[in-house]
Amino acid sequence: MTLYSDDVLALNPELAPLLTGEKKPPKFHNQPVTLDGIRFDSGKEAVRANELLLMLRAGEIIALVFHKRMPVHPEGSKPIYYECDFCYVDKNLKIHVEDVKALDVKTGKFKSTPEFKLKARLFEAKYKVKIELI
Repeated sequence: MTLYSDDVLALNPELAPLLTGEKKPPKFHNQPVTLDGIRFDSGKEAVRANELLLMLRAGEIIALVFHKRMPVHPEGSKPIYYECDFCYVDKNLKIHVEDVKALDVKTGKFKSTPEFKLKARLFEAKYKVKIELI
């Protein structure tokens, strides 16, 4: 038994995934990929992970972490976390934080959400490390 009529779907097609139980397609049309048992949000992210693993094996970087979740909220406020795609330390002991984003071919800029922009600003202010967009 359904709690809605076909008229509701006809008038509000954007509600179809919610009402029919279908999964909503990814915002930027990315397809999740699994590499060595680790799930990545896109093929581009998996390719970058493979590049970083090769750099780690070659000794160009000395530490590598995938999907590191870090608090970015000010003291005493509601917890807010930023999860980077990659965090690594190069052989000069410089910390790198990377986030893979789709490139908008029309504007030449990386696509991102207002939520990401806010969390990135909070992260950079708290940790004094610039997030590198890939």
